[in-house]
Amino acid sequence: MPYSLQYDISGLLILIVIISLFYFKRTLPSYPNRTFALLVITIFLSVFFNLIKYAVFSYFSLSPSFALCFYGLHLLLISIVPVPFVLYICALTNTLDFLSRSKLRFLLLAPVLINIILTAVSFKYPLIFTIDENNVYIRLPQVYIIYFFMFCYLAAGFIILIKNRRAVSKMSVYIIILFSGTSFISSLFQMYFPDSSMHSLIISLNVLIVSLTVQKSEDTSDAITGLYNQTAFEAMNFKRFVGGEKFHILGIVFDDLPFLTSTLGMRHINELLKQSSAFLKNTLKNVDVYHFNDGKFCIAFRNNDLEAVYECIDAIKERFVHPWKLNSIEVKIFPRISIISCPKDADSTETVIELFELLSSDDKYKQEGVILASSMDTAIRKRSAYIDRTVKNAISEGLLDVFYQPIYCTKQKRIIGAEALIRMKDERGKYISPEEFIPIAEKNGTILRLGEFVFEKVCRLLSEIKPEDFGIQKIDINLSVVQCMQETLADQILNIASLYRIPSSLLNLEITETAAAYSQDTLKSNMNKLSVAGIELSLDDYGSGYSNIGYMINLPFDMIKIDKSIVWNAFLDDKSYTALAFTISMINALKMTVLAEGIETKEQADSLTSLGCHFLQGYYFSEPLPKDVFLQLLHHQNIELKAQGLIFEKGAKPAEEMNPIKKPSYAVTGSGSLDGIEELEELDSLEEADV
Repeated sequence: MPYSLQYDISGLLILIVIISLFYFKRTLPSYPNRTFALLVITIFLSVFFNLIKYAVFSYFSLSPSFALCFYGLHLLLISIVPVPFVLYICALTNTLDFLSRSKLRFLLLAPVLINIILTAVSFKYPLIFTIDENNVYIRLPQVYIIYFFMFCYLAAGFIILIKNRRAVSKMSVYIIILFSGTSFISSLFQMYFPDSSMHSLIISLNVLIVSLTVQKSEDTSDAITGLYNQTAFEAMNFKRFVGGEKFHILGIVFDDLPFLTSTLGMRHINELLKQSSAFLKNTLKNVDVYHFNDGKFCIAFRNNDLEAVYECIDAIKERFVHPWKLNSIEVKIFPRISIISCPKDADSTETVIELFELLSSDDKYKQEGVILASSMDTAIRKRSAYIDRTVKNAISEGLLDVFYQPIYCTKQKRIIGAEALIRMKDERGKYISPEEFIPIAEKNGTILRLGEFVFEKVCRLLSEIKPEDFGIQKIDINLSVVQCMQETLADQILNIASLYRIPSSLLNLEITETAAAYSQDTLKSNMNKLSVAGIELSLDDYGSGYSNIGYMINLPFDMIKIDKSIVWNAFLDDKSYTALAFTISMINALKMTVLAEGIETKEQADSLTSLGCHFLQGYYFSEPLPKDVFLQLLHHQNIELKAQGLIFEKGAKPAEEMNPIKKPSYAVTGSGSLDGIEELEELDSLEEADV
């Protein structure tokens, strides 16, 4: 097959585009990117020399020795190309470390060394190729040794990829397999048709596909500032932490950025971030600058020179004394600066990010000059890390339980159910407040398992008893924000309820205002499925968050739970009481039931009953109780109802004739002789919290 110049030119242009993207785009200097760049450059040189070889010899008459050099270099580059290919596969699958073994390094480099020797010898003696008197390239049979090694490299890369395929995405695996397969076929074709140049174009197209798919899997640049982002920080510094390297990090957080954003608008704030980023990038030397988000900058030093750190701080302070000019506006902003010494103050990228959050969220670090990370609330950080470890193992180690806070029906004047609340102990048997572990569970991903745990516990309880014997009409179960974002939420809930054969009417799922504000399409779809199945749905903590009446109208809620803060404020001033009365009246007008939380006094209970609340919940009736204590409370209620001549069935007597159930002394005080009641004394110190 005759040589075609167009194939090499096309391949060369494709490779130039790829190299340009590497140069102009802020590509992360990770091992996969570095080895891929090496692969691209090697292929570029082989295609370039092949093009020059044919172009020069077609139009110029060169000496045999000169021609021999061109042919030899081209052949040598072809034989080297598979090496960076194998290195790229190893970097992509996180298996580069195994090449550090001397034997494996030898196996990788030995074929290349053999190829170099064979090519070098051919310059003097006709071993694998030669040049005749007309400068015509002649391949000798020994050249197949080089092709054999090439195929071995391709096979090795393929095997490494398949064995470690779980380390990369399925799409990446398929793309690399396509790369290996087509490269093998084109190399085989090239071996039998040496004058063909299609091999160059095919390889170049393969590299382009890899560049646009596999290499584009992570966006490591901040769109506003052009700096590396948090993803890049984690990737570039992971091995530094693993290796125990000593270096310093500067944390810079802009004060009052939310206020400035609301005042000046995003356009001016983006300009401010661009200018400050340019200053940090162009002024500071021997550092890597990252922008996490919202004015949080991270400066990672490449050495352990503390003097250089303070020089950078002086430069930053000197610049930030002066205002930033944003078109016709001058803005002065104050940075919070923290020095983080690694690994002393932070032994992982996660710890660094936690310190950044602490630096930005705690006002005591506002405008205090330079803050040493070692002086920051290390106790809080250690506590968070401890809870993180505990909550991850809580289910397997039996540290979780479900408590039940009774719900009082104002019409029937009795307890008709409860809200299920999760409780967690630490390794010493002490209860951890839900206010502490729920946010951590949401961050580390265990909240889904916790939510499933609570739901299964409730279903198991209802399956082990006859709810009607205890007067249980419903149990309320909280859904977290993360749960509400899951497309399969409704199916999971219905499957568990079906497994335990629980009637849907016994279940009421509580969704907070915060959860309702996110993923509304997914949430509405799940709610519709649950509502059709007969499960009640409540909007929890109404008034504590966004207070958007649209949630009540657009989403299929059956009940609105008014947050305790609204209830408490209503009994402090007349305006708040009027607002509460109006809210209850509005909910009733929308044909939904109303539950008021945080009831602690008889005055509150009586007033809210008169305002039209259907259900009440709070410490006036009972604190959250262990399962057995809750059932005993209902048992006592049952006894009192029977003593009054009242029965649980609807219609036995008009509800207006029913007297309120006397609250057992143990329900609130935590005192008494019932089994498990001693645990309530410790729980008195814990605030109510939802899951």
